[in-house]
Amino acid sequence: MNLTEIPDIQEATRLLYQAEQSFPSDNSADLFIDALEILDGSLESNSPDEETGQCIHSLKLSYAKELVEKLNALREVEFSCLIRYFYMVPEVLEEEFFSLRVQQPELMNTFDSCRKRHTEQYGRHLREAILSLSDSVTLW
Repeated sequence: MNLTEIPDIQEATRLLYQAEQSFPSDNSADLFIDALEILDGSLESNSPDEETGQCIHSLKLSYAKELVEKLNALREVEFSCLIRYFYMVPEVLEEEFFSLRVQQPELMNTFDSCRKRHTEQYGRHLREAILSLSDSVTLW
């Protein structure tokens, strides 16, 4: 059987393609997470044969690596994308991110640095906004 004929893999691949086309955006991150959940659900509920299971794991690892490379190249990221891509997606891809840390530690160290830099950027903005509000409003 051609693995691309399996409905879950077809649907996940379609969503991953759409996610790539709209990267980086909230919609892209949501599509990416939806695709991963379909693949994980297929692994859990369908008890796939070894070949199908390996295909799903390879697909997830491939997209995880590609996503990390794209995220590492971003100079700026919107706050909602930061939360989705740098925190929610790694949780869904926990096993693949662990594999990448072992196989390509430099790539993942760069990811960690980018996540920290983007997080700090918004931390400064939030602090500035709170300070500007506290100057104009009496806080209880």
